[in-house]
Amino acid sequence: MPIARTPWIDDDGSGTTGTVINNAEKTLLYNQIDAAISAAGAVGAPVNVPFSAANFTTPTAGATWVVTAATYSYIVIGKAVFVSLLIESTGTITGAPVRLYVALPPALVPTQPAGGPFAYYAGVAGTGLAQVKSSPLVLDLLRDSLGTTYAPGAMSVYLQTMYFIA
Repeated sequence: MPIARTPWIDDDGSGTTGTVINNAEKTLLYNQIDAAISAAGAVGAPVNVPFSAANFTTPTAGATWVVTAATYSYIVIGKAVFVSLLIESTGTITGAPVRLYVALPPALVPTQPAGGPFAYYAGVAGTGLAQVKSSPLVLDLLRDSLGTTYAPGAMSVYLQTMYFIA
């Protein structure tokens, strides 16, 4: 939002007498401030990632993880990316996967690893660990930091995380 352009008055404190300070210089200053705020990254609009089953994979050999629907979005504010993911119910999990990979948009490469907890439900509620990785460019969802496998069947995932980009 731009700064309001109102004249400055150099007066005796009464607000009724004095001379207007060079308004062109003041406007130039305000324009520079507006440009700096804009360059720093104003709040962007949320971006909904269209559902594609190909965005959800497991790297665990001999395991499959089929996601049939998800609500996945992000918003960029300056150099910070906020991600929201809701998988109401994965289709099926077979084998013994340790990780679920969620593809990140190619333009949003993290500058450093990041992550945090996420909630899941697979018959019982649990808390897992989400890691943002640049290679491969994914959200890496672990059941826990020990690498415990996910149980076969269906599962729901609820995640909100934030990371930084260049």
